[in-house]
Amino acid sequence: MLVDKEKNVWLGSGGDGQGLFKAKNGNLEKVSFPEFPEFDHAIVKRIHQDQYGNIWVGCNGDLYRISQLDSESQYIEKLSTNQKIKSYDELSVVTNIYSDSLSYFVWFGTELNGLYRIRNEKGVGLDEIQILNYIPDPGDPTAVNSNFISCITRDQKGQLWIGTEGGGIS
Repeated sequence: MLVDKEKNVWLGSGGDGQGLFKAKNGNLEKVSFPEFPEFDHAIVKRIHQDQYGNIWVGCNGDLYRISQLDSESQYIEKLSTNQKIKSYDELSVVTNIYSDSLSYFVWFGTELNGLYRIRNEKGVGLDEIQILNYIPDPGDPTAVNSNFISCITRDQKGQLWIGTEGGGIS
């Protein structure tokens, strides 16, 4: 669940595959996009709003960005259209999304593919955006300790912390 900057409530269906819902002015409506019919049945795991007001929706197997074009219309993109993501293994469940207040990055963690960093540039589509993937590397002490990323945050000193399942904190 997310309450956005405009006081809209976004609700994910969780495990039942019913997609995403938005409550505005007391009315609950299903969020649907004809260009991505699979989104109607998505298992929503995380919902997050970035500094530009975009809504990021993490699901089983993909990450979506919903941009508000005006008061009534929205535009949706999915990350799996990016060639860089296609070069990795199939994207697993998105477990966490973090919009970095110290940079223009959106970080997201997965159950099997480690940590991703997206350069979140206004006006740049997800099919063109810069993406980096961080996975465990025994030879690199600064690498994440597990492919299962459970949480992402920054502390008051600006240090980025990555919580992992079975690998502790990176």
